[in-house]
Amino acid sequence: SRFPGLQSRLGEYPRKQVTTVAGRPGIGKSTFALNEIRFGAMKGFVQDVISLEMTEEQVRTKMAADEMGIDLFNLKTGDCSDEMLDEFEAMMNKQQELPIAIADWPMTIEDIVCRIRDRAEKVDRYIIDYIQSIRFCASDPRKEYDRVTYWSNEITAAIKETKANCLLISQLNRMVETDGRANMKARKPKLSDLRGSGSLEQDAYQVIFLYLDDKTEDEDMVDNVPVVVEVVKNRGGKTGAVPMIFHKSSQQFEETAAI
Repeated sequence: SRFPGLQSRLGEYPRKQVTTVAGRPGIGKSTFALNEIRFGAMKGFVQDVISLEMTEEQVRTKMAADEMGIDLFNLKTGDCSDEMLDEFEAMMNKQQELPIAIADWPMTIEDIVCRIRDRAEKVDRYIIDYIQSIRFCASDPRKEYDRVTYWSNEITAAIKETKANCLLISQLNRMVETDGRANMKARKPKLSDLRGSGSLEQDAYQVIFLYLDDKTEDEDMVDNVPVVVEVVKNRGGKTGAVPMIFHKSSQQFEETAAI
């Protein structure tokens, strides 16, 4: 892991296993995973991003902003110097040199499994962002629970046939945001809150939750957001929480003092 505190709990992202990363919308699940992806790529490990939500350009833009530590919003609005724009363009080109492949088109579970198996000898880590966005036929009679169960089982089985690990991003159940309280910040998620299927918990070797700390209000989620990154399941290591700051402007997570 890029983050020493998290590394001390995880031990590793083990090969042939799935790590589920879950949280509410806007908490930084994709950014967290991409921080890990870029770190691995810079170490020479081959990464494969199956992005069912963002385009390749959006993914690479996030990673370039992370590398440079610059305000992405200012870049988008042009509120920066020509020199900074030139540096960012050069960084975007540099991203192309990293061993990161990105698939940004709609995929069915069959497409995803086929890609995993076709690239099994080349890839060290897959990221699937996110499981609930997998494409399915509108006439599919199965309920979400059954679909997500099947998808989770298929992804887990496919990863076991490779030398890679997988970061599988997931949403949480919508009721997590209320649960009888004003907002999600007042409630720590549980494994049963993984959206769609209990298989997401059962199939995963590790489960990581991202959630707001107790002092952060929803309206404070503008930039430099205190986020708890907690390992809630780990078959081969420790569990526990690691406090971090989510720098939304530069698409970076940063560890803070231990809880």
